[in-house]
Amino acid sequence: TIETKIKYNKKFYGIVIEDNVWIGSNAVILSGCHLKKGSIVSSGSVVSSTYPENAIIIGNPARLLKIRGQ
Repeated sequence: TIETKIKYNKKFYGIVIEDNVWIGSNAVILSGCHLKKGSIVSSGSVVSSTYPENAIIIGNPARLLKIRGQ
């Protein structure tokens, strides 16, 4: 098993999902993923990395569509 650790608040985690993150149906969040505040993951996306705050993430594999508010 390949597992990625993310340091968050002085602890290590496999997946970090911060506040106010919306995850659509059938989305897959893989180990090593860090979804920051205000992000949106579209339904059916396969997410496996770190994205900035207020990101809109779509696709398989997931990609950054845009940053909300910009």
